[in-house]
Amino acid sequence: MTPLRKRMLDELQLRNLSARTIRAYLGAVERFAQHFQKSPQQLGVEQVREYLLHLIRDKEAPRWSSFTTQKPGRRPLSILSTLPTMSSKFHA
Repeated sequence: MTPLRKRMLDELQLRNLSARTIRAYLGAVERFAQHFQKSPQQLGVEQVREYLLHLIRDKEAPRWSSFTTQKPGRRPLSILSTLPTMSSKFHA
């Protein structure tokens, strides 16, 4: 497990989220990283925006139904911005 994934897992557990929600959030971040073929640590707010637009525009994108039911689909990715290793990329 990478340090970033461990840190995100810890953060989600501190927020007292269910195991199912944690798996969903980790999966969403994993799909985000796979879309760009880069570590989330190498991605920033512009890539989050681009990825969300991709999901909205491409209804064939994986997990389309779960994307539309999230509030408003950004939550797993927004948690990245709260992690100390990522905050400089999102708050620059």
